[in-house]
Amino acid sequence: MAKSEKIFKADQKFLIALAKTIKELRAKNNLTQEQYADLSDIHWRTVQRVETELRNISIGLFLCLAKGINLSPIQLMQKVIDNYK
Repeated sequence: MAKSEKIFKADQKFLIALAKTIKELRAKNNLTQEQYADLSDIHWRTVQRVETELRNISIGLFLCLAKGINLSPIQLMQKVIDNYK
């Protein structure tokens, strides 16, 4: 495989921290996956996949997840980093 064809593989530890963070924030705000998805302007199955660590996410999706929980992207990333340690 040529260097320009390398495939990015997500850091599993990061995906676990993201999943844990999203689950915790959603529960703290007493939201179902469907309610959180509506607030985030995404499909509830996407929330489910993020929470079960099955989905590597884009920056756009990260922004949607932050918006749905009323956090800035920086605030959400800090919470993910806290769970990453």
